[in-house]
Amino acid sequence: ESIIFEVISRMAHYLLFVVNDLTWFEQKYIAMLQQKYVQTQASKELIVVHNMRTTSVVEEATSLFSHQIMQSYEGAMSHLGDLVYTARRDERTPAIHHVGICMENSEAGSKFNAPNLKYIMDSLEYRNTYGADVKL
Repeated sequence: ESIIFEVISRMAHYLLFVVNDLTWFEQKYIAMLQQKYVQTQASKELIVVHNMRTTSVVEEATSLFSHQIMQSYEGAMSHLGDLVYTARRDERTPAIHHVGICMENSEAGSKFNAPNLKYIMDSLEYRNTYGADVKL
């Protein structure tokens, strides 16, 4: 498993890390990935998708997201969507984008899922890809 983790982290341009609950185990993997990117000076960004599959109420989703992510990481809420948070310690540390997805066909799912899935897809599509340089 650690060899696969190593290969994926080196080869992938983007890494989507899907978690059901942000436990210490998931936090450890996120920290390891971020440290690996710092050590190799890779400018890769990590997207952590929080699968809040049992959360159906908007207030509960907001509270849970705030408790699990915003209180654990330095960063800021995104202006591009609700339940979207970008964690970044400093300029040399790659950003970690946390995105919440709620129970499908629920009040929270109707409010958050479509814009947050669009945020993820847009993020993957519009970020620099391998071999593409933007010069102004």
